[in-house]
Amino acid sequence: MDEQGMDPTTTSTTARRLARRPLARRTLAWAIMAICGALLVATLSEAWTRANIEGQVTAAEAHNAALRQDVATTRQAVGRAQSPDAIERTARSWGYIRPGDHPIIVVVSSTK
Repeated sequence: MDEQGMDPTTTSTTARRLARRPLARRTLAWAIMAICGALLVATLSEAWTRANIEGQVTAAEAHNAALRQDVATTRQAVGRAQSPDAIERTARSWGYIRPGDHPIIVVVSSTK
């Protein structure tokens, strides 16, 4: 027995147990911090991905709106081009005449 009335083998065993506890606590604390860090990284990654996807959705919606406007403009142009007056005007510009019409050809003299 030592001065304090304890057996030296018991004291060394108790000291070892006490020395292991802070190591176990430190290890547990590091493990918890690693898990929290991994969760933080995962959360930030998801937030960044979501923001990126929302930007892509906004760009796609703007592109779709432009395409809808283009389709509407094209439909109006097709409607105007299919009118009888526009068809006749285009045909006459290409040299076509109606049955029974007599074409008149104007020849301009370029001599001076």
